[in-house]
Parts: sequence; C-alpha cells; structure tokens
Amino acid sequence: MSFRGFTRPNATSGMGVADHTKHTFLELKRKKVYRYVIFRIDEKKREVVVDKTGAPAESYHDFTASLPESDCRYAVYDFDFVTSENCQKSKIFFIAWCPSSSRIRAKMLYATSKDRLRRELDGIHYEIQATDPTEMDLENVVKADVKLWANFIFAAMDSDSLLSSSSRGRKFAIGIRVQSETIVLFTYLLNASLNLPFELSLS
Repeated sequence: MSFRGFTRPNATSGMGVADHTKHTFLELKRKKVYRYVIFRIDEKKREVVVDKTGAPAESYHDFTASLPESDCRYAVYDFDFVTSENCQKSKIFFIAWCPSSSRIRAKMLYATSKDRLRRELDGIHYEIQATDPTEMDLENVVKADVKLWANFIFAAMDSDSLLSSSSRGRKFAIGIRVQSETIVLFTYLLNASLNLPFELSLS
C-alpha cells in the first residue's frame, strides 16, 4: 500500500520526506523564490516538513536568527557571491543544525534521518554540520573548495616533467574550465600569489 505525499520510514532510512518539502527545495533551486528553507521533523506525521522559508531579500543574519537555540533543524541556503570578473555565482548549502543544548532524542532523530533527506534534495553543493552560527562560515567553505581544485590541477601539471612551459600552459588552460570562478584563481597561482583573487559576500 502506498500513500501520496508520504514516504514510509524504516529503521535505516529515518523519517520520510514530504512532497511539499521536495517541492519547496526545487522552488529555491530552480526559481530562486527563497533565500533559505528550514526543515523540521514532524514526529506525529513521521516525516520531514517545511518549518520556515526566507524571501530572496532576506540576509544571512536573518537565516541564522531563524534557527532555534535549543532544537535541531535541517536547512538549505542559497549563497550568492561575485567573482573578481564581476560574475554572479550561486551555491546551495545543506546545513544540519544541532545545538549542544538540544535534547539527546532530537540529536539522534535528526542524525538518523539526515541521509534520507539529502538523497531527496538533488543539487546540493556543500554540507555543513553546525552547533552554533560561528560554525556556518559559508564563505570560507567556498574558498577552501576553490583551493582544493587549484591544488589538484596544479599538482597534475607539476608532475608532468616532459611538458615544456608553453605546452604546460595549454594543458593548464584546458584543465581550469571546470568552474568559471576558479579560472582567475588558477591564473593567480601561476604568478606565485597566495591570495584568493575573487571576492565573496554574504547575501
């Protein structure tokens, strides 16, 4: 027997995920009608439901202020930033919010249901687990990811000792077309700079 709008949970998958939850995430992802969506577990319905949504004009501070101080939540946040080439970019963060002061039962319930929800939300770029707002530094997460790509490609170039400097340049130019926001960074690394050459700003 199947139920519309309800996915039957079991011991391994945790709570079910409501259809409205998935639909609201898609509206954030595709239509940009929300800056963030906060989800909670409804124990009576035994599913993850929408707790609160934030309008596109709301800030990161509005988002963190909407998280309860003593209870767990899931959230997605649409993080906008601008590269040094004045190119607008967006990354979607999934946040597992679990304050130290929350009940042990809540911590266990949200921990066992997280993977099921994550599988339903296709299009998440980063995941953060936080117990207070200071652990949700979205800007540094994006910068760290860019550094990781740079180190990977730079190491691949460096390992090929048979390439001339000109052919290395061609190989490098092909490799950096992974993400447009990393192109300036990789060029900067060639100039032996240690600073990130693009700016990020919380919306």
